[in-house]
Amino acid sequence: MGIKFHEAKRHAVYARDGYCCAYCGIKDSTGSGYGLTVDHVKARDLGGALQLGVREPADNLVTACGSCNSTKQKLTPREFSKYAAGIGPPPNSPPDWDKVRARTKKKIDIEDGAKRAEYARKFREQNSGMKKAPTREEMEEFGEEHAKDLAAQVKRHREAKAEIVREHASNLEKTAKAGKDKAAKEEEPKKAPREKAPEKQGPGIQHDPATGQFT
Repeated sequence: MGIKFHEAKRHAVYARDGYCCAYCGIKDSTGSGYGLTVDHVKARDLGGALQLGVREPADNLVTACGSCNSTKQKLTPREFSKYAAGIGPPPNSPPDWDKVRARTKKKIDIEDGAKRAEYARKFREQNSGMKKAPTREEMEEFGEEHAKDLAAQVKRHREAKAEIVREHASNLEKTAKAGKDKAAKEEEPKKAPREKAPEKQGPGIQHDPATGQFT
């Protein structure tokens, strides 16, 4: 189940970040938070602060589009950087993690967030038919450029995610092969050390007292 932030805090974070995904750079030009979420920079499972309260700080919170948020939690930073490199318009990709954390150090304005949340509520009421995929009517209403950005984002996400899936499958195959090779090597019978052949001794010289001869 996703975390439910207070709308004032959610939009305060959005406003601080310019209604722009910190990871891929996609921007909500409607100012309504359309397609955006609040993400924990340091995952909660890794000890990151929840910061759910309205008056709590937001230094572990950042604006992220829905696709980046849902994908980031399953990947390492290296993997996610490779993923984001394929979806974000330059110069916003791959994520500069220092800049992402620097963004979160800026304070949020809850009062301003409350006003923006009210605007977003009215916007949703007036545009209750909006879907995640832009329609022809939405393209005309919100501008062709914004609609193209959304359509291109979906395409880039799909292509980059497919690449990550292939990489994971390849890594799993390599790991499995390495494990089999190691097991086979451990099962090989150890060869007994080769015994050293005795050194040949010379015939020597013996004296026969009875005959007085040396043999």
